[in-house]
Amino acid sequence: MSEFFDDIRYACRRLRQAPAFTALAALTLALGIGANTAVFSVVDPLLLRRLPVHEPDQLVLLHSAGSLQTVDISERAAFEQYSAQHDVLSGVLADAGLFEFQTLHRGQPMAALGEVVSANFFSVLGVQPRVGRLLSPDNDQAGRAGIVLSSAYWTRAFAADPSVVGETIVVNGAPHTIVGVAPTGFFGMTVGSAPDFYAPFGSGLRDPAWMKVVGRLRPGVSSSQARTGLSPVFEQVMRASTLPDVEKSQDMARLLVTPAGRGWSDVRDRFGARVWVLFAVVALVLLVACANVANLMLTRAAGRQHEVAVQLALGATPARLARQFIIEGSVVATLGTAAGVLSAHWASRALVAGLSIGRTPVTLATSIDARVLLFSVAVLGLTALLCGVAPALAAPRVNLAQGLKSRGGAGLGRGARPSRLRQALVVAQIAASVTLLGGTGLLLHSLVNLYAFNVGFEPERVLAVSLADRRASRPAGQADQTLAAVIDGARRLPGVEATAVASLPPLTGSEIGINVVAEGGRRRSDAPTHAFFTSVTPGYFDTLGVRIVAGRGCSTADTPASAPAVIVNRQLAQHLFGETNPVTEHLRFVEGRRPPMAIIGVAADAIYNSVREEPRDFLYLCRQQSRSPAVRGVLFVRGTGGRAERLAPSVQRLVQSIDPDIDIASIKTLARYLDESLYGDRLAAGLSSGFTLVALMIAAVGLYGVLSATVARQTPEIGLRIALGAGVWRIVQFVAGPAVYLTMVGFVLGSAAAFVSSSILRTLLFGLDAVDPLTYVGVVVALAATAAVACYVPTRRAMRVDPVVVLRGD
Repeated sequence: MSEFFDDIRYACRRLRQAPAFTALAALTLALGIGANTAVFSVVDPLLLRRLPVHEPDQLVLLHSAGSLQTVDISERAAFEQYSAQHDVLSGVLADAGLFEFQTLHRGQPMAALGEVVSANFFSVLGVQPRVGRLLSPDNDQAGRAGIVLSSAYWTRAFAADPSVVGETIVVNGAPHTIVGVAPTGFFGMTVGSAPDFYAPFGSGLRDPAWMKVVGRLRPGVSSSQARTGLSPVFEQVMRASTLPDVEKSQDMARLLVTPAGRGWSDVRDRFGARVWVLFAVVALVLLVACANVANLMLTRAAGRQHEVAVQLALGATPARLARQFIIEGSVVATLGTAAGVLSAHWASRALVAGLSIGRTPVTLATSIDARVLLFSVAVLGLTALLCGVAPALAAPRVNLAQGLKSRGGAGLGRGARPSRLRQALVVAQIAASVTLLGGTGLLLHSLVNLYAFNVGFEPERVLAVSLADRRASRPAGQADQTLAAVIDGARRLPGVEATAVASLPPLTGSEIGINVVAEGGRRRSDAPTHAFFTSVTPGYFDTLGVRIVAGRGCSTADTPASAPAVIVNRQLAQHLFGETNPVTEHLRFVEGRRPPMAIIGVAADAIYNSVREEPRDFLYLCRQQSRSPAVRGVLFVRGTGGRAERLAPSVQRLVQSIDPDIDIASIKTLARYLDESLYGDRLAAGLSSGFTLVALMIAAVGLYGVLSATVARQTPEIGLRIALGAGVWRIVQFVAGPAVYLTMVGFVLGSAAAFVSSSILRTLLFGLDAVDPLTYVGVVVALAATAAVACYVPTRRAMRVDPVVVLRGD
């Protein structure tokens, strides 16, 4: 054991004697290890970690699927019926989701996010309170409503004061009792969310009709057994459902029992695949960094031939020498890991902040905990192995006689080429860099295709203003009059070409679906079709730049007294009526009692939620044909030229001057909405590009190091060749030839790996095949430029060799 500690002290002493080498190697590893640790600290809570509750693997989500889609929410009656089943489930909870509330405590108003849940929410999850108690059935009754604070909110808003338990807090004007504080680290069932408090259904804050229902399996009961046991109950749930029969077949054809031990997450759905890709990218960056440091240590070991020979002459065994080099590599890896873990703390926070842009803030427990440290230790061990084995393998091969003669450390011998191990390390760096270049090139090309796609309207020229009415309802007709004044006033502003209002903006994920049936002799089928719709005012299509291909759009002639009118998009028109002109035909809603509507126009297809979406059936109702109780919707303002942001201040002033009770929830161009809808693609492409550039730079440094060492050791041969009349091109071939060969081998291997990885990226690509010629042309250009830069300085140094000086010295 004493020998082991002696080796550690010796390694530290040797590294202190070479501070530049130690700093460069440690920083190179810190970059790769820090990136991997930061990304893992996000991957773990978002994609891997189970909920911090009792036996999370026993939790299952009870939901349904049909011919149209999978539905994750159930009606409240379903929750009550499932709760009565005790054969396969030991408990059932319900979660209605997060809502924003206004609170008042000790005279201090503040906004807070509350999660509305069933009263047995905490007991089914098996969670214990941090302070006080948790919800119970007593808190689910009107007049006795209680709420539970989250630990973070209790600390942030109440200074972690235990005395707040039992006090009254006013939520949306109604008093509630604070009964306790949830445990530290508990966030409910939604990963990425951060509720400030939890309130039961009986609190009166919300009366949810739909909610997520989660059951806890009894020990020994599997998901398939639970599905079989609950099927009779599901039949009762389906029969008692308030949904129309057509929607039951679309949404409730069969029961699903899905593991819920990791909760659910909108962030996971949006970014999960991209985070895995980023994890693979940083893993390759670490591989490049390890290969580079291993090459540096191999070069340094080659320069210590005399030292190794002396140790062998004094009786050191090859195993002892190999251990010394492995320990030296481990010390460097430890320094790099320590620096990387320290930097990962801030990097992970930056990454989480990046996931939050344009959406509800994302909250993830990205602290450097035991799991992250365990991952870092595993990475440390792998890094130490990769960095220490290379010089350890080379050390026992030192020729004792030549080593004792050599004092200069020319470990490879005069005129020798780099060892195969060093060449293999360079090839590995280049291959990994080519793999990264290929994947990043595909992501960038896909992003260009997404932005170049014709969305069906002109996002740069249209400003979207979301209107929210402070009044829950207005006298009959007042809301419509106020909205008409806003539309007309905005149209009169300088620089405005057209204005209109719709109930929903595109590219936000907001949608309303309904089933429609075609009427008339030209219809293709009597079967109902699921379509999405929005209500629009006259001028909507001109404002957004959506083309009317047949008939007309809404006009002032479409009033509540006139026949109901509707505009369908081309996709829905073809679905219902084929290639015939559907104008003057009719369709009706399956749900509700709305009378049949005359089709007055056909609009060109446009994007509604995402550029990636499949063409969907869509229709537009004329908003002015139905009375609105409040001023709500989205005001679209089309500018006369340039970008529409410049209109925002004047539109805000106009709305406030017409009615101060109208709030502007958001105001931004449709181009901004498009940017936000493509944010995941931009984040993946941007981060991948940055890490790929780093890997390429490290690979260039590795190639440069091999060539520089080669030139230094082959200076006499270069001088002799010049003296014998070798021209410039011959010297360039002699020096750069090995680099070109290594680059080509790395390119071939990396291209094969890039081709394999492209199949993994397929779901993230848009408008591209797995083999994209333009991307691979870019890879060749980038790699050639990198190799040229790496070869330039060593080649130039070789060209300046003076044969007279070299031969005289030799």
